[in-house]
Amino acid sequence: MDELMYSEVVENTDMPEEMTVAEDCGCAYGAMEEGDRGDKEPKEACRIKFFQKEKVSVPVKVTPFAVPGEAKVTCCGRPMVISSSDRTEERTHCMFKVTQALCIEIPISFGAKVETGEIEVQCGIAGTEECDCK
Repeated sequence: MDELMYSEVVENTDMPEEMTVAEDCGCAYGAMEEGDRGDKEPKEACRIKFFQKEKVSVPVKVTPFAVPGEAKVTCCGRPMVISSSDRTEERTHCMFKVTQALCIEIPISFGAKVETGEIEVQCGIAGTEECDCK
């Protein structure tokens, strides 16, 4: 696995007067200030970036769907009526046929539901040099 490597020292140009810069490393040492919990914490003097290259895997489940909406029907022209001489021997009813041209608008929403499972992480080595992502 590739190592992550890169460091950058950011100089704090707004350094309070009570801070001094150590000659050997360029880092500042300074007074303590009261933290959120009432404890003493050092004031920030410089920052160093650390990098770690990781491989993250996650199972993904994709479920496609198609959902029909409400159909809208429009009649095209006039209906055609065709009479029939068919009748039952009992003479209880008559038959005829109606034909109508229709235009049917059918909205369908397509999409997919995506679900992920628990991630798995394969950690690399942390360091101060930038990652080589080639």
